[in-house]
Amino acid sequence: MRVRLMCGLFARAAALTTNAAGPSREYGSIPRAAVAVCVRRSATGLPWYLLIQRGKAPGKGKWSLPGGGIELGEGTAAAARRELQEECALDDSAVRWSDRPFTTTDAIYHDEGGAVQFHYLIAQFYCEAREGASPVAGDDALDAKWWSLDEVARGAADGKVAGNCDVVLGRAEALRQAGLLSCGAEAQGRLAPSSL
Repeated sequence: MRVRLMCGLFARAAALTTNAAGPSREYGSIPRAAVAVCVRRSATGLPWYLLIQRGKAPGKGKWSLPGGGIELGEGTAAAARRELQEECALDDSAVRWSDRPFTTTDAIYHDEGGAVQFHYLIAQFYCEAREGASPVAGDDALDAKWWSLDEVARGAADGKVAGNCDVVLGRAEALRQAGLLSCGAEAQGRLAPSSL
């Protein structure tokens, strides 16, 4: 136990260093702000959602929603658009956006010694793919593909899908089916400034 604790302390001390990109994402003293994007498409009437295979920690190798950290001075909606472009090569011509996050979640990862290695507070965004939208993995995404909600649930159960993607996508789909989550002009008409 003492050896594992010492290894965890050394790993934490090493991760607290900075690099050219700024402070390390590991072992922070506060949660880091991030975004994720639920991208939905309908084929044959069934909903499909886009997942990427993560190329770096946390969750390296697992399937997850496209997204990542928010840069200093960047708004959440701008970060969501940037991350979707970087990880999936999908820009505003390929998707229609809901104008604000529909929920937030935490992603907390512990090291072998039990210390918090990563902690993200994630603003979850929603958009719908336009006809012909074709994601291509880029940046730190190893792959990108469309999943049914059943496939996501099975992937979460067997550890292939990271975190709570199944819960987030289930919430997005339920809100959409209830008419509470919409995109583009439809969303702007429902959320007039006087209703905010």
